[in-house]
Amino acid sequence: MKLTVFALAAFLCSCSSTPRGWSTAQSVAGDPLSGAWGGEWVSSVNGHRGNLKCAVARKSEDLWEFCYHASWARIFGAGFVLDAVAKPTRRGRWTVEAKKDLGPLFGGEFRSVATVSDDTFSARYDSAVDRGTMTMQRLK
Repeated sequence: MKLTVFALAAFLCSCSSTPRGWSTAQSVAGDPLSGAWGGEWVSSVNGHRGNLKCAVARKSEDLWEFCYHASWARIFGAGFVLDAVAKPTRRGRWTVEAKKDLGPLFGGEFRSVATVSDDTFSARYDSAVDRGTMTMQRLK
């Protein structure tokens, strides 16, 4: 029980308010995703919402690393990293899909599907305990 409480506290009270790679994230010419992004997440289950930051870096031709930091209730924050597959669609848009098992304590498998167009990121996410949207703009 003590370990569960400690793990939950560590997850909810992350010391950093920025994701890994934030200070060095930069847009790359010809790369539709890499760089720093900022916006918000909104839960459709309970209406909770908060700030969202993400540092994105390309790992291979169709694979990017998304390092997120989400905050809520002005005092809580947590970060997580997802590898996402991105594929071009029509008219310069990209579809980005990711999933990661966060473990039973944090809702099991987290899934997201996003569309990126120009400098706008719009996603739906879901897990066993929550679902909602994430919207971000590329930061220059």
